[in-house]
Amino acid sequence: MRAGRVSEINRKVNIDLPNFDFAEPDRSGIDALMADVSTCTEMLLKDSDNGCLRRVYARSIFTMVEGATDYMKRFTHDFTAKLLVPARVSLGILHTQCPIPIIRDSMDIDELSLLRDERREVSNDGTTRMRAVYPDFKANIRFAINAFGRVFQLSIPPNLYAEPGWSKLLEGEQIRNRITHPKTIASIDISDKELEILRDGGQWIYDTYGRFLTEAATSLQKAQADLEAWVAQLEEPIANLVAELFARSQKGYSLIKNTP
Repeated sequence: MRAGRVSEINRKVNIDLPNFDFAEPDRSGIDALMADVSTCTEMLLKDSDNGCLRRVYARSIFTMVEGATDYMKRFTHDFTAKLLVPARVSLGILHTQCPIPIIRDSMDIDELSLLRDERREVSNDGTTRMRAVYPDFKANIRFAINAFGRVFQLSIPPNLYAEPGWSKLLEGEQIRNRITHPKTIASIDISDKELEILRDGGQWIYDTYGRFLTEAATSLQKAQADLEAWVAQLEEPIANLVAELFARSQKGYSLIKNTP
């Protein structure tokens, strides 16, 4: 079916078919944490032997790492819960016939809860409630990356966790843990080599998450074009049905733009 027919259907049901324009979660907190790392770096350059500054620098890096990881999880959760789930519910069984993986594939409710660091448990009185989950540092990062890649249909490099930056990040976590729970006076000291480890591990997270966010934008652009092409080739009765089902999706979120 030609693009003109899709426009005709859009006018008939009087809707704007949804599109992949997505408002990212608020990142002002992440920007502030990154600014903290930059400030600590500048202060260390002027007073590199200051043990207090070295410890503050280590903590600022890992606060940024954990904040950025939470942002990736919230990004994945919000895109799925606020955009994809309403569209899939409206499409019903038709969503399994859609050739666009972002629409066809899905995360289950338990996985969505884990993205918010929660899980549902049964209480002693037989009711259910959400309980906070505190995942392991390493597992949390890998879960955030895997979930983000799955939802946005990204290919996670098979050697990602063999990169030097990943091992530096894990070494840095041990340094952070050591100075947070010191056993001896010497355990609060951070050497020059350890400063480099902390810096390289933090940079790896910054670069890795930034690369995935950029790739997600490209993936969404492709999905947008593929979805428009799919709707355009549908037979008229099915296209009408798809248009009506999309119209029931949550207002304010969308999957495809109006075809001119």
